[in-house]
Amino acid sequence: MSALGVPEGLLGAPGGPISNHPAALIDAALGPHGLIIVEASRLEAAGRKTLARALADPAPLLDKLAMGADRLREVGRAPSFDPGDPRPLVLESREGRRRRIEPDDDQAASRHAAHPDDFSPHAALRPIVQAQAMPVIAQVVGPSELMYLAQARGLHDLFSAPKPLLVPRMEATRVPAALFAELGERLLDDSEAAGGATEATALIEAADRFAQELGARDPRTLPRLERFAAFVRRRALSLAEQPAWHGRAARGMRAMTRPRGRWQDSVLAWLPDAWLDDDPAGYGQHLVSLCRPLDPPVHVIHTYPEA
Repeated sequence: MSALGVPEGLLGAPGGPISNHPAALIDAALGPHGLIIVEASRLEAAGRKTLARALADPAPLLDKLAMGADRLREVGRAPSFDPGDPRPLVLESREGRRRRIEPDDDQAASRHAAHPDDFSPHAALRPIVQAQAMPVIAQVVGPSELMYLAQARGLHDLFSAPKPLLVPRMEATRVPAALFAELGERLLDDSEAAGGATEATALIEAADRFAQELGARDPRTLPRLERFAAFVRRRALSLAEQPAWHGRAARGMRAMTRPRGRWQDSVLAWLPDAWLDDDPAGYGQHLVSLCRPLDPPVHVIHTYPEA
């Protein structure tokens, strides 16, 4: 084992950049299933024409985002991107920081032509660049990704870029076999782990009603009100989860299965457990065996052979 607790041979050459380590671990776990890891920087050239078009005529892109925002509101979801933001969907790296291009920046297109590597797509435009550089049939997404990809879906049509099928990410919580044998279906009872979730939900619903009622009076305030409601949601959930999280040293069913008030998969990655088992490849293959991408999304309770 290395000093980081990672099995020897997975870190590549000694002294390599830390960014290589997650890629090496994921490759060891999922590479046998056909996973290919591609560095995003090698695909940047494929998006230059898209960025140039987004700088030259940002209005059609923003219109598509606004239409996507309307569709999300129709099903009771808040948009991920502010449809009223007039800035182009392009970022520029300057003085060590990445900034979104301002709407009155008339020199941005010429700077992009001279130094294209300084520019990158905004999160809403990134799926289009990805689809153009390396089209895929399906994309596995989490809850937040599903929302912003849904809002930006119309951009695919604008750029004639293929739309991947969006597959909900598997949600799973690992429970030690001995604990599962002892507690059984009690692990599935959410009432014991609710914590401050009820209070948080009430606050979030009140903030949503406040935003909707004020927005109905003056639609121009909707973007600001949506940002306010999203902020309340994040902070309320964060505060409600805190009493249930005491780090890896915590003991007990609640801390183990819902470390921050929610099922593990909502807040934690699987690689730390894979490292502790000293078999990241085997652990990854075990998780793959649990996936049922064509079935309706469900939360999986699983055990892993104890050391």
